[in-house]
Amino acid sequence: MQRKTVLGLAVRIIAVLLIVLSLRDLVQICGVFLSYWGQEGNSGMGQFIPMLLSPVVMIIIAAGLIKSAEDIAERAYPVETMEGIDEVGIFNLAMKVTGLAFMVWAIPDLVQIISKLCYMSYLAPSISHQEQTMYIADHLPMALLFLLLGWYLLKDGRLFTKMAFNNTFDED
Repeated sequence: MQRKTVLGLAVRIIAVLLIVLSLRDLVQICGVFLSYWGQEGNSGMGQFIPMLLSPVVMIIIAAGLIKSAEDIAERAYPVETMEGIDEVGIFNLAMKVTGLAFMVWAIPDLVQIISKLCYMSYLAPSISHQEQTMYIADHLPMALLFLLLGWYLLKDGRLFTKMAFNNTFDED
């Protein structure tokens, strides 16, 4: 099996997992929404719009991943050799899949951070937004780390290959 094929399959698997995670989040949001339903003075109902943003974006990203799986594999491996995949090749393929998973993992957090920032700017003078600020402070560094590390692993990741194989692999 060629690396492009394996990477394309991995992209599709990550997309399906992303759909499952977004459906899980939607079910949780529905549960919270139903707990507010019928209460008097529902001033917190506006918070559900930002909460819905993350799962919707996750579904859109998953659909994009499924649609462009072959393109992603083509960009990752523009020239495919017909020889078998060696140990370093398998490791690099696994690192590319891991990088894509890291990026997909970070994007919902970043969308949630952006929605909380929008919510805070809209209601800044009227309410305390310490909870939103704490969420942003807790999640932003990790989300950025996962996004940047994922991008690095997807594009190259040579540092980790060198670490894993003690500089014994051939550089292209």
